[in-house]
Amino acid sequence: MQHIDTMNTERRVPVEPDFWLLIFGDLTVFSVMFIAFMLRRFESAETHTVFSMGAESLNQPIGLTNTLILLTSSYAVVLALSHYRSGDLRRMIRSIGIAIVCGVGFISLKIVEYMEKINQGITVTEDRFFELYFTFTGIHLLHVVIGISLLTFVAYRAFVKKQDAFSTPGFIEGVACYWHMIDLLWLMLFSLFYLLG
Repeated sequence: MQHIDTMNTERRVPVEPDFWLLIFGDLTVFSVMFIAFMLRRFESAETHTVFSMGAESLNQPIGLTNTLILLTSSYAVVLALSHYRSGDLRRMIRSIGIAIVCGVGFISLKIVEYMEKINQGITVTEDRFFELYFTFTGIHLLHVVIGISLLTFVAYRAFVKKQDAFSTPGFIEGVACYWHMIDLLWLMLFSLFYLLG
């Protein structure tokens, strides 16, 4: 995997351009969603109360644990990228493995949290707060699944030492940035739903 861009080693823009489009597109969509959340929350005194009660009913320990899990996974991805750049593929794969395990842990806890709410009779149709909660966190969960798939793909390619368009620095950096975006979006969701409500 010594396939470092020989033509632009000094001034190479990190990440493939397609990844930047994907990342900024996702950030734009989530920004609109966050604005919609704030508009709904402050729509009236009644909705303000509904949102406050909804936030209080969420499982704060699971939300906080999931935040710590994703922060840990992002650190593992940073280490993986560092190992990749130094040519240490074995340690790169190990770090990606840690990030993947964290991602699976996040999904597992989110499912536990969803089941907890469903068992209480609370679904997406409960009220405006839970309509947004299930929609936003569900879309984020889909991003986590995609992120885990991409990390697994990168780790596999590194393991078999495959050299092609999917083993270039730009692609691997793109996957890392995508994972960091997932982490950033969760921090926003955690703040909006669990803390601000």
